Amino acid sequence: MAKKDEIYDICIVGGGASGMTAAIVSKYANPDLSILILEKNDALGKKLRATGNGRCNITNVSADNYIDTLAYFTNLSILPREEDGRIYPNSEDSRDVVNALIGKICDLNIDIVTGVSVTKITKEKDIFSIIMSGASYSSKKLLIATGGKAAPIYGTTGDGYNLSKNFGHSITKLAPVLTPVECIGDFKTLKGIRSKGILSLELNEEIIFKEQGEIQFTDYGVSGICVFNATRFMKFIGGDGVKPYTLYFNFAPNVDMREFLNDRINKACCDDSGEKVGTILRGLVKEGISKRVSELANIKKSRAISSLSQSEIVNIASIAQRFPLKPVRLKGWKMAQCTSGGITSEEINMNTFESKLVENLYFAGEILDYDGPCGGFNLDYAWHTGTVAGRNMSK
Repeated sequence: MAKKDEIYDICIVGGGASGMTAAIVSKYANPDLSILILEKNDALGKKLRATGNGRCNITNVSADNYIDTLAYFTNLSILPREEDGRIYPNSEDSRDVVNALIGKICDLNIDIVTGVSVTKITKEKDIFSIIMSGASYSSKKLLIATGGKAAPIYGTTGDGYNLSKNFGHSITKLAPVLTPVECIGDFKTLKGIRSKGILSLELNEEIIFKEQGEIQFTDYGVSGICVFNATRFMKFIGGDGVKPYTLYFNFAPNVDMREFLNDRINKACCDDSGEKVGTILRGLVKEGISKRVSELANIKKSRAISSLSQSEIVNIASIAQRFPLKPVRLKGWKMAQCTSGGITSEEINMNTFESKLVENLYFAGEILDYDGPCGGFNLDYAWHTGTVAGRNMSK
């Protein structure tokens, strides 16, 4: 039970991945500490429950702190399993991760208050006052781990930015990332189609991102992990937003399209088969995509391939392997998985995550200016920053 008249050693605003980790690590390091977690949701770890489509992708074998993260969860009796480099709990249920964290917090007698929104934080002499509607708490050290603005349905509405600004901290430009992309054009006939290949992101004819993966068409544009990862590089450009960028998708990266089409033409001529353009394209890509490729090439699917000129062959090959997608906008905070931007690293000791501006003020998790690709990297950063902040707050 939280005590309003007590001055806690540590108060943590935000009961997500980094906040819970900081509390646990602090208490491990110094069992005599009094620690309080304040969470605006009705329970800790609400966003964490939804990660990895409910499977909780806790880290990745390529993440910087992969080994430390595995050790941390082993100590919490969470058995990890690997899938294509991604690490999940063996149960593949995020609730088990959340319950393990909450269980450890309760075992360590760390106080928790849920369903409260912090409206103001002040510091007088060496004591922080954390103020909310109808109540306030005091602490010697403070950790802001409120998350970013992505997925506000889970309570991450950017509250921590204003709290941080009140202490003089600067916030770099915020943008939703790891999110679908709305594109120019009618995608209703492509909706639901998935295809594997290579996605490239270009700006001024320069490739700034490239990844092999699966693209998924929606009624407004495109989605999929490689699309999500591309959005990390789609920085907003003035009033044009993301419009200056172009996405290209290669549906047949392992095929020499010109050679393939010429071979089919030669065979069709020899056999006098009358094979159609649509039939050839359908053997390479799915029906809806083959129709769109022929439309963009301005060639009817019913045309005999033997009638194609070399310039038409080049055009078809180019479109199939550089299928253009012109972004209009990113789908925004509601659908984003992560926030780009946050507390600038120049104002933080990155070895301890303590503020350089205010003594005993710490930050952890998504509120910091960091965003990683899909696949467990952002959660790995949350565990890492929570661990480092927690260890240093305990001193």
